[in-house]
Amino acid sequence: MFDTVKWSHDLSNHRMDFAARWEWTNTSTTQERYKQIHPTSFSTLKLTAARRFGVRTLEIETSLPKLIYGNNVQMLGWSDLNMATDAVSDLVRDETGVDFNPLDAELSRLDVGHNWRLESQEEVVARVRITKNSEYTRRKRVEIEQDGIPSVCFRNRGKRRNDSTRLYSKLHETQKLYKNALATAAVVEDARCVLRLERELHRSALKAMKLTRLSLITPTRVEEILIEAMTAIGLDREQVGGDERFITLREYLTDSAAHFNGRRYRSLRGTLAVLDELGTLAKAEALMFMSRPTFYKDRKDLQCAGVWGVGEKSYMLAPLTPPRFPE
Repeated sequence: MFDTVKWSHDLSNHRMDFAARWEWTNTSTTQERYKQIHPTSFSTLKLTAARRFGVRTLEIETSLPKLIYGNNVQMLGWSDLNMATDAVSDLVRDETGVDFNPLDAELSRLDVGHNWRLESQEEVVARVRITKNSEYTRRKRVEIEQDGIPSVCFRNRGKRRNDSTRLYSKLHETQKLYKNALATAAVVEDARCVLRLERELHRSALKAMKLTRLSLITPTRVEEILIEAMTAIGLDREQVGGDERFITLREYLTDSAAHFNGRRYRSLRGTLAVLDELGTLAKAEALMFMSRPTFYKDRKDLQCAGVWGVGEKSYMLAPLTPPRFPE
């Protein structure tokens, strides 16, 4: 249900002496001192004392499941929310002397999510790949893959980036953490076959939803938020992957910075259509429809992408079950 949470706490009636030795950043409009503490081996609580336009605030950010369970493969359930907020309150008081109530403090970020444990890891990757190539999404695709993790991210259209949805393979993310000694082997095994949907909401989106404090949030409201995200990216209906070669091409033509070469993609799709029509890879016949340089260039890219000589193949996957959280 819950993952990362960030609060903004007013310090108008409190001195900021506790931050005197913290790390320092300074811009024309903002002065910040920040510190990261590690309550457990695999969790972090970030504290930021900021002065913006004369207003003093304390920002607190942490992953609640990592704080309680030591990992975020298991989402923080409703029954453990009070335990997590009490732990945050105690840590903030010990470090700063500030009385902080996480349930009533203003939220500036809230991540909610749901795990589906599928039949195989191959199905997890297939669902992510199909969603990457979906044409019916009502949200703007902004990320094809992140740090080698099979994932796709969408955000609300327009200038504000206050609401984003991410679908990804939890196993691949956890394996990367394990390589950096930030997760255990048992956690990696628990992440196998887990498909994670996360929705990240920032201050203005939370205000529009009238969810500015944790005390205003209920399990039913979280269900509604996630079901809305599922509907927006098509997880609530039968997923048909179309031609898998096109998904492979899209991944091949997307660089590490998530920049997608759309013009080259359309060109190679056209070449595949020509080859499918011919029903053969004979060079002489293909050259009747394209120039020699184009043929050799396209053939090289199709071979590098792994789709040269591969016939059409499509996926068809059943709709995912909407999340349900007990009170």
